[in-house]
Amino acid sequence: MAGTMEEFLLEQTKELTFVSLDIGKLLKDKNIGLDNEVVEIPILLEDLTNKKKKNDQEFMITTEILVKGIAYLLGVDPNFKYRSEYIRILESLSPDITKALLILGNNTFDQGEKSKGMIFLKGATTLSPDNPKALFNYAVALLAMVEDLRNKENPDKIITSRERIELFQTEARKKLENLLEIEPEHALAHYHLGFLYKKDSLFQKAEIIWKKALVSGLEEHLEEHVNTLLREIEDLVLYEKGYQKILQGEGGTGLKVLLELEDRYPEWWNLHFFIGLGYRQQEEYPKAITYFQRVLELEDRIADPYVEIALSFAGMGEHQKAIEYFEKALQKDPDNGEILSNLAMVNLEIGDLKKAEKYIMDSLKINPSDEITLACKEQLDLLKKNHKEN
Repeated sequence: MAGTMEEFLLEQTKELTFVSLDIGKLLKDKNIGLDNEVVEIPILLEDLTNKKKKNDQEFMITTEILVKGIAYLLGVDPNFKYRSEYIRILESLSPDITKALLILGNNTFDQGEKSKGMIFLKGATTLSPDNPKALFNYAVALLAMVEDLRNKENPDKIITSRERIELFQTEARKKLENLLEIEPEHALAHYHLGFLYKKDSLFQKAEIIWKKALVSGLEEHLEEHVNTLLREIEDLVLYEKGYQKILQGEGGTGLKVLLELEDRYPEWWNLHFFIGLGYRQQEEYPKAITYFQRVLELEDRIADPYVEIALSFAGMGEHQKAIEYFEKALQKDPDNGEILSNLAMVNLEIGDLKKAEKYIMDSLKINPSDEITLACKEQLDLLKKNHKEN
């Protein structure tokens, strides 16, 4: 499966074939100005097949077939070696070729050939990368395909997968952000982008972008929808602000924000986790442990709360309890070098050099260049040397 949008699009070149054509003869009334008028021209295989089905004795390249083939190639492989020649050919065929490709792409998409329509629209962005209509239509086509994938409506037999959905959403987000750099007041671009930010848990950005959509001017029903969405994410925005402050080391400020949410969300384990982390940063270890234990009541499949409880006990000087919880964390995530190095450090603290050495070596097998583990090893070597001398 393709890992990037570029790889996915290049996979679609299988729908094309190439024929050598004397463009000068084909477009004799056009002054294209090519250095070499015999060019390899892309043709959609389905156009070739359709001609054969009609029992045409001779395959004739029509302007429509020419435009579709070139538009498709510009969509799937914008860096093809004849790109500049293809663009000159297209520009010779219409006074507004970008508009023509948008019509072609949207019509194809609306007729149910969604991947092909999307590729024609991508071709329009290749031709006019700063055209707001091209960027918007391409992005919206991608988002519509995402909905089809989620609903398992797959007329083009695209493999339904989280990876493909993520691919299309990432590309749509990039194009909508490009569009807003060019046209900052594009209300619908703000509207759609808000959903993509929310999906990525960027709740503050979603709030900002949806508020901009309201200012930029939406239709009444969309305005009502955005106001509803803004109310729905109010607490998520607070949560994001709070945990960001904690991750920045501002535990006190972060706790003030997150504690406002605690009573409303008693089963939101992520919230309890960050409250616990804030208290640990404030060195209020018993409170921190209480919140991390609450996390384990709600979600005990991950190692992080065990690690945080262990760190809290270590901060209180209760090394055996710290070891107990680090070992529980290791059971959840046995290849975690950070947990191993923490176990090494605590065992060094209590003088159990044999166990410390085991955890150090296990950690270095996972990451031989880990600085913390290497520092533990230096300390271990020094302690072993001092023991020998004594």
